[in-house]
Amino acid sequence: MKLTWTRRLHPGNFRGRLTLWFGLLSLATVMSVGLYIGRIATQEIADFGGQALQVNARSVAGMLMTHGTERGKEVHLLQRILITMPGGLDNPALSELFTLRQQTYDEYAWVGVVDPSGTVRQASQGMLVGAKVAQQPWFQAALKGPYVGDMHKAVLRAKQTERREPEEHLNSVDLAMPILDERGRVRGVLATSADWSQATRALETMVTQNMAQRQAEVLLADLSGNIVYPRKHVGSLQVPQRQDPTAPFEVLRWNDGQDYLTSMVDLPAKDGMPWSWRIVSRQPLAGT
Repeated sequence: MKLTWTRRLHPGNFRGRLTLWFGLLSLATVMSVGLYIGRIATQEIADFGGQALQVNARSVAGMLMTHGTERGKEVHLLQRILITMPGGLDNPALSELFTLRQQTYDEYAWVGVVDPSGTVRQASQGMLVGAKVAQQPWFQAALKGPYVGDMHKAVLRAKQTERREPEEHLNSVDLAMPILDERGRVRGVLATSADWSQATRALETMVTQNMAQRQAEVLLADLSGNIVYPRKHVGSLQVPQRQDPTAPFEVLRWNDGQDYLTSMVDLPAKDGMPWSWRIVSRQPLAGT
Protein backbone atom coordinates (compact mmCIF):
# COMPACT_ATOMS: atom_id res chain seq x y z
CA MET A 1 0.00 0.00 0.00
CA LYS A 2 2.82 2.32 0.80
CA LEU A 3 4.60 1.56 -2.47
CA THR A 4 1.47 2.37 -4.52
CA TRP A 5 1.10 5.78 -2.88
CA THR A 6 4.73 6.55 -3.57
CA ARG A 7 4.37 5.76 -7.27
CA ARG A 8 1.41 8.07 -7.60
CA LEU A 9 3.45 10.95 -6.21
CA HIS A 10 6.50 10.17 -8.32
CA PRO A 11 7.68 13.44 -9.97
CA GLY A 12 8.18 11.90 -13.43
CA ASN A 13 4.68 10.45 -13.52
CA PHE A 14 3.13 13.81 -12.56
CA ARG A 15 5.13 15.72 -15.18
CA GLY A 16 4.02 13.27 -17.88
CA ARG A 17 0.36 13.70 -17.05
CA LEU A 18 0.75 17.49 -16.85
CA THR A 19 2.46 17.54 -20.23
CA LEU A 20 -0.31 15.39 -21.71
CA TRP A 21 -3.04 17.69 -20.39
CA PHE A 22 -1.25 20.80 -21.67
CA GLY A 23 -0.79 19.12 -25.04
CA LEU A 24 -4.46 18.25 -25.29
CA LEU A 25 -5.45 21.76 -24.21
CA SER A 26 -3.14 23.31 -26.83
CA LEU A 27 -4.49 21.00 -29.53
CA ALA A 28 -8.08 21.92 -28.64
CA THR A 29 -7.19 25.61 -28.70
CA VAL A 30 -5.49 25.35 -32.09
CA MET A 31 -8.44 23.41 -33.52
CA SER A 32 -10.94 25.95 -32.18
CA VAL A 33 -8.97 28.88 -33.52
CA GLY A 34 -8.57 27.10 -36.86
CA LEU A 35 -12.30 26.43 -37.12
CA TYR A 36 -13.09 30.02 -36.19
CA ILE A 37 -10.65 31.42 -38.75
CA GLY A 38 -12.02 28.97 -41.33
CA ARG A 39 -15.57 30.17 -40.69
CA ILE A 40 -14.45 33.80 -41.03
CA ALA A 41 -12.61 33.07 -44.26
CA THR A 42 -15.58 31.15 -45.66
CA GLN A 43 -17.93 33.99 -44.76
CA GLU A 44 -15.60 36.55 -46.35
CA ILE A 45 -15.41 34.48 -49.53
CA ALA A 46 -19.21 34.15 -49.58
CA ASP A 47 -19.58 37.92 -49.02
CA PHE A 48 -17.18 38.66 -51.85
CA GLY A 49 -19.03 36.25 -54.15
CA GLY A 50 -22.39 37.75 -53.17
CA GLN A 51 -21.18 41.28 -53.85
CA ALA A 52 -19.92 40.18 -57.27
CA LEU A 53 -23.32 38.66 -58.06
CA GLN A 54 -25.05 41.88 -56.95
CA VAL A 55 -22.81 44.03 -59.16
CA ASN A 56 -23.42 41.73 -62.12
CA ALA A 57 -27.20 41.72 -61.60
CA ARG A 58 -27.27 45.53 -61.43
CA SER A 59 -25.17 45.80 -64.59
CA VAL A 60 -27.52 43.50 -66.51
CA ALA A 61 -30.57 45.36 -65.18
CA GLY A 62 -29.09 48.67 -66.31
CA MET A 63 -28.38 47.32 -69.77
CA LEU A 64 -31.89 45.93 -70.16
CA MET A 65 -33.45 49.16 -68.90
CA THR A 66 -31.45 51.16 -71.47
CA HIS A 67 -32.61 48.85 -74.27
CA GLY A 68 -36.19 48.83 -73.00
CA THR A 69 -36.32 52.59 -72.54
CA GLU A 70 -35.30 53.10 -76.17
CA ARG A 71 -38.06 50.76 -77.39
CA GLY A 72 -40.60 52.45 -75.09
CA LYS A 73 -39.73 55.94 -76.36
CA GLU A 74 -40.13 54.77 -79.95
CA VAL A 75 -43.58 53.34 -79.23
CA HIS A 76 -44.58 56.60 -77.53
CA LEU A 77 -43.39 58.51 -80.60
CA LEU A 78 -45.44 56.32 -82.93
CA GLN A 79 -48.43 56.81 -80.67
CA ARG A 80 -48.15 60.62 -80.95
CA ILE A 81 -47.86 60.36 -84.73
CA LEU A 82 -51.04 58.25 -84.83
CA ILE A 83 -52.96 60.78 -82.74
CA THR A 84 -52.08 63.68 -85.05
CA MET A 85 -52.29 61.84 -88.38
CA PRO A 86 -55.52 62.54 -90.34
CA GLY A 87 -57.70 59.70 -91.56
CA GLY A 88 -57.63 57.67 -88.40
CA LEU A 89 -56.67 54.00 -88.36
CA ASP A 90 -57.56 53.56 -92.05
CA ASN A 91 -54.92 55.96 -93.34
CA PRO A 92 -52.72 53.84 -95.69
CA ALA A 93 -49.75 55.99 -94.76
CA LEU A 94 -49.67 54.14 -91.44
CA SER A 95 -48.75 50.87 -93.10
CA GLU A 96 -45.99 52.61 -95.05
CA LEU A 97 -44.71 54.28 -91.88
CA PHE A 98 -44.64 50.98 -89.96
CA THR A 99 -42.94 49.11 -92.80
CA LEU A 100 -40.30 51.82 -93.19
CA ARG A 101 -39.62 51.80 -89.43
CA GLN A 102 -39.29 48.04 -89.40
CA GLN A 103 -37.01 47.82 -92.43
CA THR A 104 -34.79 50.75 -91.45
CA TYR A 105 -33.75 49.55 -88.00
CA ASP A 106 -34.77 45.87 -88.00
CA GLU A 107 -35.74 46.04 -84.33
CA TYR A 108 -39.38 45.07 -84.77
CA ALA A 109 -40.80 41.88 -86.22
CA TRP A 110 -44.21 43.54 -86.44
CA VAL A 111 -45.86 46.92 -85.86
CA GLY A 112 -49.59 47.47 -86.21
CA VAL A 113 -52.74 49.22 -85.06
CA VAL A 114 -55.87 47.46 -83.87
CA ASP A 115 -59.36 48.94 -83.63
CA PRO A 116 -61.36 48.75 -80.36
CA SER A 117 -63.14 45.57 -81.54
CA GLY A 118 -59.80 43.74 -81.86
CA THR A 119 -59.31 43.78 -85.65
CA VAL A 120 -55.88 44.62 -87.09
CA ARG A 121 -56.39 47.63 -89.39
CA GLN A 122 -52.87 48.60 -90.48
CA ALA A 123 -49.54 46.81 -90.06
CA SER A 124 -45.97 46.65 -91.31
CA GLN A 125 -45.79 44.85 -94.67
CA GLY A 126 -49.53 44.22 -94.37
CA MET A 127 -48.96 41.31 -91.97
CA LEU A 128 -52.02 40.16 -90.00
CA VAL A 129 -54.25 42.93 -91.45
CA GLY A 130 -57.85 41.80 -90.86
CA ALA A 131 -56.85 39.31 -88.16
CA LYS A 132 -58.89 39.16 -84.94
CA VAL A 133 -56.67 39.64 -81.90
CA ALA A 134 -59.24 40.62 -79.26
CA GLN A 135 -58.26 37.66 -77.07
CA GLN A 136 -54.55 38.44 -77.05
CA PRO A 137 -53.27 39.45 -73.58
CA TRP A 138 -51.45 42.49 -74.97
CA PHE A 139 -54.64 43.81 -76.59
CA GLN A 140 -56.78 43.36 -73.49
CA ALA A 141 -54.14 45.03 -71.29
CA ALA A 142 -53.41 47.90 -73.71
CA LEU A 143 -57.07 48.98 -73.71
CA LYS A 144 -56.38 50.13 -70.13
CA GLY A 145 -52.81 51.38 -70.39
CA PRO A 146 -49.25 50.67 -71.55
CA TYR A 147 -48.31 46.99 -71.65
CA VAL A 148 -44.99 45.12 -71.62
CA GLY A 149 -45.13 41.36 -72.12
CA ASP A 150 -42.70 38.65 -71.13
CA MET A 151 -39.88 37.52 -73.38
CA HIS A 152 -41.00 34.74 -75.70
CA LYS A 153 -39.98 32.96 -78.87
CA ALA A 154 -40.13 35.34 -81.83
CA VAL A 155 -42.43 33.31 -84.10
CA LEU A 156 -42.94 36.13 -86.62
CA ARG A 157 -39.27 36.96 -86.73
CA ALA A 158 -38.30 33.29 -87.15
CA LYS A 159 -40.57 33.09 -90.19
CA GLN A 160 -39.39 36.37 -91.69
CA THR A 161 -35.67 36.51 -91.21
CA GLU A 162 -33.31 35.06 -93.76
CA ARG A 163 -30.46 35.08 -91.27
CA ARG A 164 -29.67 31.77 -89.62
CA GLU A 165 -29.66 32.63 -85.95
CA PRO A 166 -29.69 30.16 -83.05
CA GLU A 167 -33.23 29.69 -81.76
CA GLU A 168 -32.11 30.86 -78.32
CA HIS A 169 -31.47 34.33 -79.77
CA LEU A 170 -34.85 34.66 -81.50
CA ASN A 171 -36.46 36.48 -78.59
CA SER A 172 -39.33 38.94 -78.75
CA VAL A 173 -41.24 41.20 -76.37
CA ASP A 174 -44.74 42.57 -77.02
CA LEU A 175 -45.17 46.31 -76.33
CA ALA A 176 -48.60 47.93 -76.66
CA MET A 177 -50.46 51.06 -75.58
CA PRO A 178 -53.85 52.66 -76.18
CA ILE A 179 -54.51 55.32 -78.81
CA LEU A 180 -56.80 57.95 -77.29
CA ASP A 181 -58.83 60.73 -78.85
CA GLU A 182 -59.05 64.29 -77.53
CA ARG A 183 -61.72 63.20 -75.02
CA GLY A 184 -59.64 60.35 -73.66
CA ARG A 185 -61.65 57.64 -75.39
CA VAL A 186 -59.85 54.60 -76.83
CA ARG A 187 -59.59 54.81 -80.62
CA GLY A 188 -57.49 51.67 -80.88
CA VAL A 189 -54.28 49.97 -79.78
CA LEU A 190 -50.76 50.41 -81.09
CA ALA A 191 -48.82 47.16 -80.79
CA THR A 192 -45.29 46.01 -81.59
CA SER A 193 -43.35 42.79 -81.43
CA ALA A 194 -39.88 44.05 -80.49
CA ASP A 195 -36.72 42.07 -81.16
CA TRP A 196 -34.80 41.37 -77.95
CA SER A 197 -32.01 39.25 -79.44
CA GLN A 198 -29.41 41.99 -79.09
CA ALA A 199 -30.24 42.43 -75.40
CA THR A 200 -30.04 38.70 -74.65
CA ARG A 201 -26.68 38.45 -76.43
CA ALA A 202 -25.39 41.31 -74.30
CA LEU A 203 -26.79 39.56 -71.23
CA GLU A 204 -24.75 36.46 -72.03
CA THR A 205 -21.54 38.44 -72.53
CA MET A 206 -21.91 39.84 -69.02
CA VAL A 207 -21.35 36.35 -67.61
CA THR A 208 -17.58 36.67 -67.33
CA GLN A 209 -15.14 33.78 -67.63
CA ASN A 210 -14.54 33.96 -63.89
CA MET A 211 -18.29 33.67 -63.24
CA ALA A 212 -18.57 30.75 -65.64
CA GLN A 213 -15.78 28.95 -63.81
CA ARG A 214 -17.75 29.40 -60.60
CA GLN A 215 -20.90 28.08 -62.35
CA ALA A 216 -22.61 31.45 -61.86
CA GLU A 217 -25.69 32.21 -63.98
CA VAL A 218 -27.68 35.30 -64.91
CA LEU A 219 -31.41 34.65 -65.31
CA LEU A 220 -34.37 36.78 -66.37
CA ALA A 221 -37.60 36.17 -64.46
CA ASP A 222 -41.00 37.76 -64.08
CA LEU A 223 -42.08 39.11 -60.70
CA SER A 224 -43.89 35.84 -59.98
CA GLY A 225 -40.57 34.01 -60.09
CA ASN A 226 -41.05 32.29 -63.45
CA ILE A 227 -37.89 32.11 -65.56
CA VAL A 228 -38.34 33.66 -69.01
CA TYR A 229 -34.69 33.47 -70.10
CA PRO A 230 -32.63 31.42 -70.85
CA ARG A 231 -35.08 29.08 -72.48
CA LYS A 232 -33.48 25.91 -71.07
CA HIS A 233 -34.81 26.86 -67.61
CA VAL A 234 -38.30 27.97 -68.71
CA GLY A 235 -40.99 25.80 -67.12
CA SER A 236 -38.58 23.88 -64.89
CA LEU A 237 -36.84 26.42 -62.68
CA GLN A 238 -38.60 28.69 -60.19
CA VAL A 239 -37.02 31.61 -58.34
CA PRO A 240 -37.43 31.05 -54.56
CA GLN A 241 -38.98 33.63 -52.26
CA ARG A 242 -36.59 36.09 -50.70
CA GLN A 243 -36.04 35.67 -47.00
CA ASP A 244 -34.88 39.27 -46.62
CA PRO A 245 -36.03 41.55 -49.49
CA THR A 246 -33.62 44.26 -48.31
CA ALA A 247 -30.53 42.03 -48.47
CA PRO A 248 -28.29 42.52 -51.55
CA PHE A 249 -27.72 38.77 -51.64
CA GLU A 250 -28.54 35.67 -49.61
CA VAL A 251 -28.34 31.89 -49.64
CA LEU A 252 -31.57 30.38 -50.99
CA ARG A 253 -32.71 26.82 -51.64
CA TRP A 254 -33.92 26.50 -55.26
CA ASN A 255 -36.40 23.97 -56.60
CA ASP A 256 -33.57 21.94 -58.13
CA GLY A 257 -32.68 20.96 -54.55
CA GLN A 258 -29.46 22.99 -54.30
CA ASP A 259 -28.45 26.01 -52.24
CA TYR A 260 -27.32 29.04 -54.21
CA LEU A 261 -25.82 32.37 -53.30
CA THR A 262 -28.49 34.55 -54.94
CA SER A 263 -28.85 38.23 -55.82
CA MET A 264 -31.98 39.82 -57.38
CA VAL A 265 -32.64 43.22 -58.95
CA ASP A 266 -36.10 44.31 -60.13
CA LEU A 267 -36.52 46.47 -63.23
CA PRO A 268 -38.66 49.48 -62.23
CA ALA A 269 -41.45 50.94 -64.34
CA LYS A 270 -40.09 53.82 -66.41
CA ASP A 271 -41.63 56.30 -68.85
CA GLY A 272 -45.01 54.72 -68.23
CA MET A 273 -43.85 51.26 -69.34
CA PRO A 274 -44.46 48.57 -66.68
CA TRP A 275 -41.30 46.46 -66.84
CA SER A 276 -42.32 43.52 -64.64
CA TRP A 277 -38.97 41.71 -64.86
CA ARG A 278 -36.37 40.63 -62.36
CA ILE A 279 -32.67 39.98 -62.95
CA VAL A 280 -31.44 37.02 -60.90
CA SER A 281 -27.77 36.18 -60.51
CA ARG A 282 -26.98 32.90 -58.74
CA GLN A 283 -24.00 30.69 -57.93
CA PRO A 284 -23.93 27.23 -56.30
CA LEU A 285 -22.99 27.58 -52.64
CA ALA A 286 -20.43 24.81 -53.08
CA GLY A 287 -18.69 26.95 -55.71
CA THR A 288 -18.12 29.98 -53.46
